[in-house]
Amino acid sequence: MSAPPKPLLIYGVNGDGRGHAARALVLAPYLRPYYRLAFHSSQDALALLRQSFVNQDDIAFVEISGTRWIYRHRRISPWRSALHFLAQALWVFPWEARRLVHTWRDTPPAGVICDFEPVVARAAALAGLPLVALSHQHAMAVMDPAKLGLWPFQQWIYRLYAWLNTPRFGALVISSFFQLPLRTRGLPTLVVGGLLRPELLQLSQGDQWVGGAPLAYLRRQCPPQPVLIGLQQLAPGTVVFGLDDSHGLAFSRLRFYPVDPNGFLSFLAAAPFLVAAAGHQLLCEAMELQKPVLALYERAHDEQRLNARLWERAGYGMAVELESFETHHLKAFIERLPRYRCALQQRVGAQDNAPATALWMQRQLQAPP
Repeated sequence: MSAPPKPLLIYGVNGDGRGHAARALVLAPYLRPYYRLAFHSSQDALALLRQSFVNQDDIAFVEISGTRWIYRHRRISPWRSALHFLAQALWVFPWEARRLVHTWRDTPPAGVICDFEPVVARAAALAGLPLVALSHQHAMAVMDPAKLGLWPFQQWIYRLYAWLNTPRFGALVISSFFQLPLRTRGLPTLVVGGLLRPELLQLSQGDQWVGGAPLAYLRRQCPPQPVLIGLQQLAPGTVVFGLDDSHGLAFSRLRFYPVDPNGFLSFLAAAPFLVAAAGHQLLCEAMELQKPVLALYERAHDEQRLNARLWERAGYGMAVELESFETHHLKAFIERLPRYRCALQQRVGAQDNAPATALWMQRQLQAPP
């Protein structure tokens, strides 16, 4: 007699960048024994998930509309981005959520996990399904604003943004490399550090900075030339991810690679330092591997600015606004590498908290409303 089919679990993943998808890759192995997973995502995250789970019968993929920054002249346009997101939150996301609920009628899901993905969050609320929200962004909405270095008005903006993205949920998981007190909340909330892959945790026990090349991860939407010029002058041989190889002719002393989760991880493990966009997931991985990071944030990207400044405050690297980057910033960062490595070596190592987080999520999904 065959075993009954596993229940369906909807997993919404924010499609902007690859950090949210990287968290999904960490948690998926601990959820797959109990559920059939259906990833709902868009853009870069959906591409990475499809690349990572090729020919897996128990995993499905659904492309949906996603949030994105609006760029003008290769820089984020704050007002256009805000108006675009508001229009999506009021019209596009509710319409897609109703369409999703209709597709779930034939095979009702057992529950929903949402990594800051607005369409799936709304659909779960409409269908009355248990929803566990997972994000880093909620940290900025519920943690002590004074210790985050935020004005009360700034935290109000973050709270509004988080609410518009995930209006209703039954439980919350905050994955954050900074651990600060929470404001009082009535819902079950779990605060964990970085959700890291087991293979990365194994690499963290090995010998560091041996024979590796510096690693750069840059967003293709941003102007990369000043950073590439600095790397070519001061760190030849740097491995660059996130850009296409069209820059290879102008920057022949650098090596450009397409994004690949396993290849990136091997270069990350051997790199003496990183020059990278200040994405939260990458900073978590760099912290565990004790890699100093020159954290680049875009002028209008508030989340990455906060990540970079908290990273610099901890003593793990330098925060630099991308639009103001000059080669002397990279020179100063390289000169201070021993200081950053000393600070990273004194931090408490991350535990393998992905299994415990997945178990906590399962219990919340099964709990009575």
